Amino acid sequence: MKKLKVKELHEESVFVSGTITSFIMNNMVESMVRANIPDEDIFDAIELTKKRVQLLERVSPDNLSTEMVSESLLMMTRYTQGWLDECRVEMEQEKDAA
Repeated sequence: MKKLKVKELHEESVFVSGTITSFIMNNMVESMVRANIPDEDIFDAIELTKKRVQLLERVSPDNLSTEMVSESLLMMTRYTQGWLDECRVEMEQEKDAA
């Protein structure tokens, strides 16, 4: 394993935090859509998750945590009504194929 410089490690950490957020949110939101949770409740859960992620900045207000929070919040911006609708279309296609 190669040694990473501090700047590279910082950048990797920010990237990984966004990737982890995307993975968690994909699973959470898709599970809620599949469970027929109303959109309003899904968006409430997303907002609550965003607020919890933002707490990280208060706990550790340095550049790394700030950038990790920003990257995570950026990844959450994809979960809009359009994304939920796409997820539902995909579920219908899976049913039709079965």
